Formats: sequence, C-alpha cells, structure tokens
Amino acid sequence: FDPTIFIFDAYPGGIGFSDLLYERHGELLASARSLIAHCACGHGCPTCVGPVLEVGTMAKEVARAMLDWMVAP
Repeated sequence: FDPTIFIFDAYPGGIGFSDLLYERHGELLASARSLIAHCACGHGCPTCVGPVLEVGTMAKEVARAMLDWMVAP
C-alpha cells in the first residue's frame, strides 16, 4: 500500500512516453501539483484526483501533501 501515482495511456500498446516521463519526472510532479492546487473543486474530481466516491473526501488534500513532499527542494 505504498503511495503510487498512475499515469494512464489510452492508446493500445502505449505511445512510448516512459523514458521521457522518467527523465522529466520533476516537471510531471510539479504539473500535477499545480493542476490539483488550481482545480476549483472542493474535495477532488475526475480532473484532478479522481471521483470523490472512489478516492474519498480527503483525496485532494492528501494528494497535494504528497506532491508537496515529493517536489520540495
């Protein structure tokens, strides 16, 4: 049950972003952090952390805290 970030690719077989995402993981995490921070929803939504009924009402707060810890200098 380690904290995990999943990135879904809807293209069959994937589109080959793994190497690029590994190289630019700092930018990816910062972008995710910004998306969650600027999303107008209250507790999470499909745009930022997933549907509240699936992830719980604390999902947005927890995701922001995790990303703050991961992106912190």
